[in-house]
Amino acid sequence: MLKYKKVKYVIIILVIIFIGVVSYIGSTIGTSKFVGIKKLIPNNIKQVLNDTIFIIPNLKKEIEFNKNYIISINERIKKYENLQSINGFQIENLIINDDSNNKYELKKYVFNANFISGESSLLNKDIPRRPAGHIDINKNDVFIVSGKGTINYFKRNQVLNNKLDLFEIKSNLNNFFIKNKDFFTNAQIGIRDILIKDKFIYLSFNNLKKENCYNIEILRAKLNYNFLIFENFYNYSECIEISKIQKFFVNQSGGRMVDYEEKKILFSTGAMRAYYKDETKRIIHEQDINSKFGKVLLIDLETSQEKVFTLGHRNPQGLFYDKENKIILETEHGPQGGDEINILQENLNYGWPISSYGEHYDGKFRKNAPLNKSHIDFGFEEPLKYWTPGIGISQLTKSVYENNEYYISSMKNKSIHKLKIDFNNKSIIDYNILRIGQRIRDIVTDSENNVYILFLENPSRIATLRQL
Repeated sequence: MLKYKKVKYVIIILVIIFIGVVSYIGSTIGTSKFVGIKKLIPNNIKQVLNDTIFIIPNLKKEIEFNKNYIISINERIKKYENLQSINGFQIENLIINDDSNNKYELKKYVFNANFISGESSLLNKDIPRRPAGHIDINKNDVFIVSGKGTINYFKRNQVLNNKLDLFEIKSNLNNFFIKNKDFFTNAQIGIRDILIKDKFIYLSFNNLKKENCYNIEILRAKLNYNFLIFENFYNYSECIEISKIQKFFVNQSGGRMVDYEEKKILFSTGAMRAYYKDETKRIIHEQDINSKFGKVLLIDLETSQEKVFTLGHRNPQGLFYDKENKIILETEHGPQGGDEINILQENLNYGWPISSYGEHYDGKFRKNAPLNKSHIDFGFEEPLKYWTPGIGISQLTKSVYENNEYYISSMKNKSIHKLKIDFNNKSIIDYNILRIGQRIRDIVTDSENNVYILFLENPSRIATLRQL
């Protein structure tokens, strides 16, 4: 009996000590003391504590922070949203911090709405234009293509200035879009990426292949600053028929192009949320090796011939080839949650729509898209990281400072997610967030000037980001 009482008292004392320690740690959250305490705790124990004991206070703190942050951002955007200019004036010069308290200078430049003549009035009517635009760098010039096909550039040596001089290049692009009456009025339809390689400019776009049937193709023009004459470069007969789909989203089509080794590029395609109305057919484009949809394709620039590089992708919004490390990184939107970043290897399968860490928007189970909560158990590659809830993941680029650090942009989250990757173990060794405050459609690295160039949306802006 005495022994039982002693054990009881010891347990009570240990519980009191534990509660005291937890209370003390909790009271230091957000203070300099907490930073010191965090350094003493092993990472695996930190994760357990964050997922259990501190999950509620951490969530409350994050919700309150995000709420106040969004209010301040919205006030700032509202102040400038009606400004129109074709002259590239700087309208904001902000100092912002990431989670590790590194300081960055963020400059924003205002142009005519979406860089399209006569579209200023549409911006003020709150008509969305997505994607607003994309960026690529060609030697001394930074090229910008709008979602509706206007092509401009400014000089690379101006990125640290307070003003950017924008020059438009005329083209024959409208010849390819004029057959589709929805191209200039439907926010989901547009140019999906720009790539400049070997004196050619490539544009991917949502293509109306035949009536009510879309795919995504590539146009190409010899680089010419006076007038660009585009021709079909990569096209094919397959398309997704709108009438057969439960809910069709032409914008979930991928479209990223990246320079790969020798005379080849990588090209991502989505499947436009192609859940067929007749599920008994169990048609899954993303898992069909003979389909162009839901893939990363390897395309020969001399012959236009393609082969499937990887499959099992939903809506690949980001693609990056790190030539130094010979690593391919890909980001893609999940459904409701389950945004992913993947390390791509040729001939591997990344699981969609058999496996995903997201859920269907309507909550229904689908035989042809079960969204199993494991990839490896079903023979697929696990993502390097996934986000639930999703962040509206978009393009990624490499850090100008670290060989294994990458900047991933987001639209819904309006932030840049900085990841350091251990490629030997396929793991993330450092992760923090830099909050930009606007949707980020595209991001490229200007390594000569040690600056990142961003294309922002709602409203359209070019921005430069530099670590101080």
